[in-house]
Amino acid sequence: AEVARSVFVEYDAHFTARGLDEASLDVTQTCKDREMTGLELAEELRRRVQERTRGLTCSVGIAPNKLLAKVCSDINKPNGQYQLVGEREAVMRFTSTLPVRKICGIGRVTEQVLASI
Repeated sequence: AEVARSVFVEYDAHFTARGLDEASLDVTQTCKDREMTGLELAEELRRRVQERTRGLTCSVGIAPNKLLAKVCSDINKPNGQYQLVGEREAVMRFTSTLPVRKICGIGRVTEQVLASI
């Protein structure tokens, strides 16, 4: 975990670690500074994690906010990436097809409550 985090900090000095194998990064400024797209940066980050950890893969979600990025990171696992464009129509189309359970913090009980509404 420490080796992967040493890569993450190079892209976002204030990244948020979420357990041993997960992190949230805001790479907006890094993309601007390096004149890279989110997809390009994600490919580079995944490659560097794999090189430095000697084989550990990671999946990346690129989205307008951390909640959506987390959902996106699950789409092309393992060792993949998915980008949700930050346009209202794209976000609405994407979220309208999601099971409510995909939203972080929504468990079985809350899912049942929401389904009954």
